[in-house]
Amino acid sequence: MKIGLLLYFLGVCLFLSAQNDNKRDHIWVLGEQNFTSIMDFNNIQVRLDSVDNPYFNLFHSNASISDTNGNLLMYSNGRFINNYYHQIIANDLNTGIWQSDPIYGNWQPMLILPFPDKINQYLVIYCAVLQPFQPVAYYYTVVDMNLNNGQGGVTDKNHEILNGSFMHGCLKACRHANGRDWWILIHEFNSNRFIKLLVSPSGIMVRGEQEIGVLETVEGIWGSDFTPDGSKYVYFSNQGQTICVFDFNRCDGILSNLRLFPITNFEFNLGISISSNSQFLYVPNSLEVLQFDLLSQNIESSKEVVAIYDGFVYPPNCSNCKIGFNSPQLAPDNKIYLTGGGKYLHTINNPNLKGSLCNIELHNIELRNVGRTPPNFPNFRLGALSGSGCDTLTSVGEPIKDIGYASIYPNPARSDAAISWRLPSGVSAATLQITGSLGQMVCTEILPAPKGKISLPLAHLPKGMYFYRIFHSEGQLYSGKLWKE
Repeated sequence: MKIGLLLYFLGVCLFLSAQNDNKRDHIWVLGEQNFTSIMDFNNIQVRLDSVDNPYFNLFHSNASISDTNGNLLMYSNGRFINNYYHQIIANDLNTGIWQSDPIYGNWQPMLILPFPDKINQYLVIYCAVLQPFQPVAYYYTVVDMNLNNGQGGVTDKNHEILNGSFMHGCLKACRHANGRDWWILIHEFNSNRFIKLLVSPSGIMVRGEQEIGVLETVEGIWGSDFTPDGSKYVYFSNQGQTICVFDFNRCDGILSNLRLFPITNFEFNLGISISSNSQFLYVPNSLEVLQFDLLSQNIESSKEVVAIYDGFVYPPNCSNCKIGFNSPQLAPDNKIYLTGGGKYLHTINNPNLKGSLCNIELHNIELRNVGRTPPNFPNFRLGALSGSGCDTLTSVGEPIKDIGYASIYPNPARSDAAISWRLPSGVSAATLQITGSLGQMVCTEILPAPKGKISLPLAHLPKGMYFYRIFHSEGQLYSGKLWKE
């Protein structure tokens, strides 16, 4: 009886938690070039404002979060974190080399989430390209807004989640069916493998991996998103400019039912967005906006061009300064806003409607300065999945265990490579074996610690495909493929 009452109250708390998160995305911070623009969605009509902020550039990396009343708490460009007074509360986040050479950056490589069950604590999650294109590392920093009289402070900075051969950019999260935790999917480079991260009161843990979809051999994912109802995951693969649509299981983070199709006449894209009714996918393609019906039996054939560039430029008389279409983001008012490269935004007023009924207004919002990238948000309004079998927390107080990971990079490798790893909780050491395509042993290494990185000399090996596995006394932990060029 007591356990039943406890689970009942836990369910009520999870419902209220999702309801309390309704306004977490009500303040948008955008901008570069000396000013920060503010978009406030706390009223019926969006309100525009700005502040002087000469040293804070929100270019491709932009995330923010508000409190449960819709008041701005913090925002970040992946290098610094500012509080609501626009004062720096954290610097020197590990951005790798992209800060000094933006060619190695990518669109939306970060987001901010409430730390589950931690009052007024937040996880700033981001990725960094550590060397030209590979390896890529994912980190988090914990911000406690209880510190410094409510102005916030950092309690854990640059905490490593993953380090290895991974895709970078387009970091998205979806609430777990229990209504408290969050799922994040990370795509491995030169692979069709996804790493599943779970954000819970225990922190950010690796909870599994899955091989499905496109073999990604081209750097960068140019757009990804979960449908607002959490039932699908969509990403824009740079591998042949292909849209990949999966069904998503919010209980276990499993992808299924892949549908994929190319974007014909592709020019350029940064980002995708999905309507609040989870039906229509919007894909900017430089000088046009495409709409796809995710409920159609043939998603590719449902394509409609719902906006075309109208010749508008900014600054005026600059023929190369076209205000095209990029970086769409669904807003709390259920509209989708797109940037265009200058200080103007476009608005999809009715994204839940098909074709021209979606009603796109071009360059109808003028910011004080250039705003290339809106902040990256998950759907904070998504709650527990009622009747799913995992819509309550049945293991009260039981910590979630990290199952770890292993990654070899670069992959393909020409001479030397490296392996980085973090073993599952309770495992102190393991063995790496690499075999050829015929099963012959070519390399054996001891991984002597729960976490680490070692070099792998491969120059003596012939070109081709190899297989690796990592195991310990109780069985195999990880496996994968390694290509030698």
